[in-house]
Amino acid sequence: MPRYIKPVRLMIREAVEALSGTATCKEIINYIREKYGDVNEGTIRCQITICTVNHPSRVHYPENQKPRICLDERYDFLYRIAPCTVTLYDPEKHGLWAIVKEEGKLKVKKLSEHTTEKHLKAPPKPSFFKRTIGSRDLIDRFVKVCIKLDELRFAGTIDWNGLATNIFHNLKLSNSDKVLLFWLCSIIDQFYPYERIWTVGERAMLKLLEEVTDPKDLEHVVINGRVIKLNGEQFILVRDDLERIQKTYTFLSSYSEVDGSPSIKLVHFLGQLIGKLHGKGGVVKLAYYINRHLWHGKPYTQVSFYVDRRELKKFLEQSRKRLWMFLMFLRRDPSIQQILRNALIEVYGSSKGAQLYELWINEEKFSTKELELPSDMWNQRLFNALIGRVVPGKLRDAKKIARKLAEKYDISPTVFDVTFEVGANKCKQGECVNCSFGDNQLCQKERREGEICPLTEWLYPYYRKDPSTPQLKCKPQQCPIGQNLGANLCTRIINRTFKH
Repeated sequence: MPRYIKPVRLMIREAVEALSGTATCKEIINYIREKYGDVNEGTIRCQITICTVNHPSRVHYPENQKPRICLDERYDFLYRIAPCTVTLYDPEKHGLWAIVKEEGKLKVKKLSEHTTEKHLKAPPKPSFFKRTIGSRDLIDRFVKVCIKLDELRFAGTIDWNGLATNIFHNLKLSNSDKVLLFWLCSIIDQFYPYERIWTVGERAMLKLLEEVTDPKDLEHVVINGRVIKLNGEQFILVRDDLERIQKTYTFLSSYSEVDGSPSIKLVHFLGQLIGKLHGKGGVVKLAYYINRHLWHGKPYTQVSFYVDRRELKKFLEQSRKRLWMFLMFLRRDPSIQQILRNALIEVYGSSKGAQLYELWINEEKFSTKELELPSDMWNQRLFNALIGRVVPGKLRDAKKIARKLAEKYDISPTVFDVTFEVGANKCKQGECVNCSFGDNQLCQKERREGEICPLTEWLYPYYRKDPSTPQLKCKPQQCPIGQNLGANLCTRIINRTFKH
């Protein structure tokens, strides 16, 4: 689309004023082209229609698709006195015109003296939850199921099992090493199955940890920019994996606030962020700095609590699933938190390290409600399946939906990430019997047409509201988690000894 030195509608106003207040379309076009060059004639004619208060076709343009009185100086300055002839609009002379809605259709209309503004107002657009009012009970049950599954996930009843064995069990690694290893594994988690990242991928990142102290060292470990050879196996980096790893090491090699290995520098950097950013907006600002330095590799600058709002907004609009996943586990997973605590004590000493850790896990200092959903296509498809039947159009942003639901239920948006953990991963493993959500339209199994159940039907028969209480009522014989595996879903108290 051509860009002109000023909006075409302003050129039109100028032309009519210069032509004594009345002009034909052709005269307006000639004036504009003589002064402003080759401005598209079709654009000029469309803008004339848009800005003419009594032109019936103006309601077909976005500027005029809501009922209103025509007193907007931007778009209501012309009046048609003959075909292809306009004059400057004067309400005193030409009467008061408006865009009104009658019988479901927009039209231009000259107002009578008895018309009031309230007759012109379009009905307010219903809020997200009002649009889903017919499905409020359904959504309520869905959220409560996610909350319970999430509580189980981060209460230690669902553990890492055989995954991330070096992070949790390698006695040769310091806790600082484990934090860096966890970050490296997080940033390559974008293509392979979850299990491969935290087994073979973890061993590949361990090799980097052991052999790389400077970005240049990567050339000797990563072959052809992609391959990391292990004993009898290899791990291939994909997409921008190597670039992210390079930028992480570039930043850590330039970080001069403390001497030591890249691991020590990373933990010291995190400690700096925790010590300076705690308070409202702290989690988002901490994520912003991690994105700026570890993700983009920009040299270290003094950390300031005051970050430009436009910068933060721009950052939040970026897709940073792996960054938010790293922070989600760092803030909410007890096992990862313990590693961070010990790492902060290693780097800062027992007193200051423990103090920084207490700041980090304090909900008032770093609220989990500020964490972003590490959104992926599973979440997007899930929300569309759940809400799409009652909200017209396709919902395109799972994160926005998660934020709205989280705000309403006073929870962290990351609660909804459990739908991926216990949903999509189980699908990939083929563990259909223990699928947390049972058979559904997202299921990868081949099914004949007509046998696929919509999500709103396959999830909620198993979890329904008891009419006399807001708690969920369990149906053990139909529990989609599997026999006895849903025991903790039906009460507010979690049995931490019950292992899933």
